[in-house]
Amino acid sequence: MAEGAGTEARVAALAERAAREVGVEVLSTRLTRGGRRARLVVTIDRAEGVDIETVSDMSHALERLLDQEDPIDGSYVLEVESPGERRPLRLPRDAERFAGRAVEVLVRGVEGRRRVRGTLLGADAAHVRLIPADAPDGAGEVREIPLAGVEEARLMPEPAAAERAGSRGGARGAKGRRS
Repeated sequence: MAEGAGTEARVAALAERAAREVGVEVLSTRLTRGGRRARLVVTIDRAEGVDIETVSDMSHALERLLDQEDPIDGSYVLEVESPGERRPLRLPRDAERFAGRAVEVLVRGVEGRRRVRGTLLGADAAHVRLIPADAPDGAGEVREIPLAGVEEARLMPEPAAAERAGSRGGARGAKGRRS
């Protein structure tokens, strides 16, 4: 099958179908070409987290669908991964689920880009609310950042988890190859 503008959309739809079978959420799909082989990276998550068995289950389910539909020209490598401790956030959607967690928000503005770290309080259609990490203890300063200016938002590793994982979290694996 020839690749084109619709290939990434077809691959994303197949990933969503596989995710429903496995009981996970697709955070992203990235299809890139480099050399002779394409690379498809699918990032998944679920409320209780993702372990290597879940990654493997998703990889097998998606590989089966990709083999049936054959949306990618030529050979490719499939990688299914968890987002790890520095999970990207989709705001405002993820705000309630991760309220109370440490976050880092990359904000673009008139002076350029800046990083704001703090504790996520929530978000609505227009703003993300957090208590900045540099706020004096007990000050209760709440900063509202316009969502239109948020370039990226990520969870920050929990101190105990970062120590256990050597500052790297998440499951990765279940690579598939197709020739």
